[in-house]
Amino acid sequence: DPYPFIVVQRVGSDPNVSLQGASNLQNTRLSIEIHARTILEADALKRSVEAAMAEWTVTNVPLSSLDIFEEAVGVHRIVMDYSIWSIY
Repeated sequence: DPYPFIVVQRVGSDPNVSLQGASNLQNTRLSIEIHARTILEADALKRSVEAAMAEWTVTNVPLSSLDIFEEAVGVHRIVMDYSIWSIY
C-alpha cells in the first residue's frame, strides 16, 4: 500500500512585467496534493505541509485548499495551492 503520499506540481509561472520592462521577480503557482486512506491521516499531513510552507524562507501565499474523497478507490485527497514569489 503506497499511502499516504504527497504530489508536488508546478502549475504555472508568469513573468512580472511593468511599464518599465521585465522584472526579476517571479510568481509561480504550486499545487500540493495529499493522498491518504483516512481523513485523519490526510489532515495530519496537511498540517505538516502548512507548517513547512510557513517556515520556508521563500515568500509564499496559500491560495486555496480543497478536500476530496475519491469514493471509487477509497482515498482522501487534499489539494493545496500556493503562490510562490522568488527572484531569479
